[in-house]
Amino acid sequence: MRPLLIPHLFYFTVPTWKVILYAGSVAMGVYTAVTTWWREGKTEQARRRAVWTGLAWGMGGLLATVFFAIPLWLVPEAAAHGGHADLPLHTYGLMIAVGFIVAISVSAREARRCGVFAGQSPPMTPQERERAGNAIMDLAFWVLVAAIVGARIYFIFVNWSGPEGYGEHPGNIFKFWTGGLVFYGGLLGAVAVSIGYARRNGIAFFRLGDIAMPAVSIGQFFGRLGCLSAGCCWGRTAPSNFPFALKFPPGSLVYDTLVNERHVLSASAATTPPLFPTQLMDGFGELLIFLFLVLWLRPRKRYDGQVMLAWCFLYPLLRFTDELFRGDTERGVYTSLHVSVGQLTSVAIAAVAIVMLVLLRKRAPAALAPTT
Repeated sequence: MRPLLIPHLFYFTVPTWKVILYAGSVAMGVYTAVTTWWREGKTEQARRRAVWTGLAWGMGGLLATVFFAIPLWLVPEAAAHGGHADLPLHTYGLMIAVGFIVAISVSAREARRCGVFAGQSPPMTPQERERAGNAIMDLAFWVLVAAIVGARIYFIFVNWSGPEGYGEHPGNIFKFWTGGLVFYGGLLGAVAVSIGYARRNGIAFFRLGDIAMPAVSIGQFFGRLGCLSAGCCWGRTAPSNFPFALKFPPGSLVYDTLVNERHVLSASAATTPPLFPTQLMDGFGELLIFLFLVLWLRPRKRYDGQVMLAWCFLYPLLRFTDELFRGDTERGVYTSLHVSVGQLTSVAIAAVAIVMLVLLRKRAPAALAPTT
C-alpha cells in the first residue's frame, strides 16, 4: 500500500494561534536581550541596553500580533465565525524552519571550531570562538531574507510569460502565500548577501563557504521532507512496477494542480497516479553530500574554498539528474532545448565550480594543517 502524505500536522483555532504568537514574541524579546547582554560584555551598560532591546522586540511582536497578524493577515474571515477559524500547522513550513535552524547551528559550531575571520586558525581563544560563532548568527538573518527574495525572483522570472504568467498578472508577484519559491534563486541570493557581509566584516569568504555549504545540504534535506509532505516538487508518472513510487492525496499541491490546472486527473480520484519520489531523491542525495563533505573532504582539504566548490559541483550534478524525473514544469522548462531552467543553472554553477577549483588549486599552498 502506497503512503498518503501529510500536508498539515495540526489545526489550531485563532485564539490558540494568538497564544502561540504571544509566547513567540516574548521568547524573541528574551532571546534578544540575553544575546545582546552577552555579546556586549555583560557590563551595566550592556544590561540596560539588553533590557530595552528585549522590551522593544517583545512589545513590537505583541502589538503586531494584536493589531495586524490576527485576524487581518492570517484569517480575515475569522470575524464572520465568531472570532474562531481553524489554521493548519503546515508540515512544509515546519520542516523549512527545522532545516534552517539545523543549518545555522551546524555552521556556527564549525565557525567556533575553525574560525571564520581572515587570519583566524585553530587553536583560538574563547573570545575568538565566540566572535566567529556570533558572526554566523548575525549573517543568518540576512541570508534568510535574501534566500526568500531570491527564490521568489527566480520563480517569477521563469514564470513571467504565458496567459497565467506574472507578466499578465503582475498583482500576483507579491502573493507569497500562493507558493512559488525555487531553491537555486534562494541560493544565489544568499551567496550575494554573504559576499557583501564578508567584505564588510573582514571575513574570509572561501572559509565561510567551506563552513556554510555542507550546512546548506543538511538544511535542504529537511526542506525536501517538507516538500514531500506538501506534495510540491513532484515527479513524473512512474511505471506501475516502480517500487518506490508515491501517490499524493487530495489537499497536496500536486493533486490540486493535476485536477484544477492541468485537468488530467478527476476530482473524484482518491490519489494521484504513482509518481517518482523526486523529493526523496534530492533530499537523501543532499544528505549523502553532507556526509561526504563533512566526514571525508573537510578533514583533508588543502585550501579554503575546496569544500564549497566541491558542493557547487556535486549538488548541480544531483539536481540535474533529479530534474530528469521532475514533473512540476511550473518551475520553468525550455522545451526547445528539452532541459529545465534548473538544469541550465546546474550546468552553469558546475562549470564555474570546476574553473574555480583549478584556479584555487594552483594558488594553494602545499598543504593545510588538518582541521579535525
